[in-house]
Amino acid sequence: MADNGTRYLGRSLTAGQYGRHGGELVLSERPLGQLIQITAWGGDTVSFAGVVGQLGLSGLPAFGGTVEAGGVEVFRLAPGRLWLRADDGDAALARVGLSTGPEWAALDLSHSRAVISASGAEVEELMARLVTVDCSLAALPPGRFSQTALHEVSVVVFRRSAEDFEIWVPVT
Repeated sequence: MADNGTRYLGRSLTAGQYGRHGGELVLSERPLGQLIQITAWGGDTVSFAGVVGQLGLSGLPAFGGTVEAGGVEVFRLAPGRLWLRADDGDAALARVGLSTGPEWAALDLSHSRAVISASGAEVEELMARLVTVDCSLAALPPGRFSQTALHEVSVVVFRRSAEDFEIWVPVT
């Protein structure tokens, strides 16, 4: 598995600074890196115990939450489903031992998403116009994400910090 530094939106996204006074909103594309989906059966706790242990975590994040360990971000999407994301690809994810186990299977999704980064003082206003989920700081604090739709396209909205969002869009 090679590191995915591909930029998919080069012709479609005009990166730059936007806003009423120029600069309150910054849009750019960032590389996704390596993204692995792990699907389990038989219950999260039992099925993911090996993955959680190899990453050095004490447990799984809450649904819609993330944790970071050893250069790997763990996203808990649903019962029996995790995403593991790393900037350095093979180096970080190799520690997890991603061969299919008796209670789970791994799928490389590294080329399935493009990441639009939106940041700045006006980012919550932008998110309110784009998606139907509440992206306020109280409803979606840093380190949390939501799966929603953007004009009937399934996307993941991930809040990295108070003024920094990522919108993970499918690549077709």
